[in-house]
Amino acid sequence: MMTYAIDIPGLPEAVANTKPDKRHNALHDALIRHAPAWGDLRHTASRGDTWRQTRQVRRADGTLVAEDHEVWLAALLAMHDGNAVRTLRTMQQLNQREGLHLTQCSLVRLYLTAARGSDPDQQVQIEVLLEHEVLDRKLGTDSWHVPDDLHDLVDACEHGVGLADAERVAVRPDTYHFRRAINVARWLEEADALEDQERAELRQRVYTVTSSSPDGPSETTMTFDELNPGWDRYPPSYRRLFDDWKRSSAGNTAALCDHWFLELSDYTDAKGKRTMMLIPQWTFAKPLAKVDARKGGDDEFYGALQKLDRRVGVPFAWYFYMLHGNRVESEAGERVIRAAEEGTIVLPERDYRVLKDWQDRPYSF
Repeated sequence: MMTYAIDIPGLPEAVANTKPDKRHNALHDALIRHAPAWGDLRHTASRGDTWRQTRQVRRADGTLVAEDHEVWLAALLAMHDGNAVRTLRTMQQLNQREGLHLTQCSLVRLYLTAARGSDPDQQVQIEVLLEHEVLDRKLGTDSWHVPDDLHDLVDACEHGVGLADAERVAVRPDTYHFRRAINVARWLEEADALEDQERAELRQRVYTVTSSSPDGPSETTMTFDELNPGWDRYPPSYRRLFDDWKRSSAGNTAALCDHWFLELSDYTDAKGKRTMMLIPQWTFAKPLAKVDARKGGDDEFYGALQKLDRRVGVPFAWYFYMLHGNRVESEAGERVIRAAEEGTIVLPERDYRVLKDWQDRPYSF
């Protein structure tokens, strides 16, 4: 398990010691120095709007009190033998004396990718966080009720008065934090093994089916295969994404990793059930007009899809935007098939075959 993680000694430290720049050129160079085989590594996407859960505790002059506000509060609570009320009083005294503040660390997720072969799944994906930490709010020391535990203290602490924009100054230089490097082909192999195991378990299931008739109710037993004929005829959605790219006009023109990055998750719950998920995200950062499949004649409608293709620089790109996102709805795929079969538009045979398979067993993310 977890054979897909690429471990390169010294790489996380090298990333952390790299000074951020606007185009992330220094980050790219640091990665290449430690992994020369990633020579064609490209920064493909940046995504923000997330924050680190932990906050620093700092004085009004910016000097550091604690790296993690929850750990700091837990230590104070332990000093007071778990008495949350006494701990809150100590927080109030410290706050009056030192003017304590909490920080907020915004995170920008950077995705860098490199193709490692002709197949779209032969790629490496690097994920790095860009951290920007500022003074965010005064330390809260008022509680709506008598605090009982650490959770109540953390809640009170985080509900202090927010600072004005002019006061939200950076408390440290921006930094990179290496998250992970993934061999995508190996990630898919592990997901395949998990999928095979889950499908084998489904095939072993037997259900009791009750039906009604004039002679009274009757019961029969049926397997999962009998109840869902053809359910396993197609590979899982994440595999179909790569297969469809490879055999379509898109795959004959561009590398998947140049236009899509992958949100990959691998989670095992408390009962030991493992779940692996893949969600593709487009790298195109400019606005894209939504295509409405209900408007216009076939030429006008298909022309809108081709305009999207030209804008992102990949033929048949609209199909993959239909699989995930809000620019192309599934009705577009159905209409393209009808128009191609009626002869009102010309669609490459390889793309028609991809669409027909999708129509037979639709999938999306």
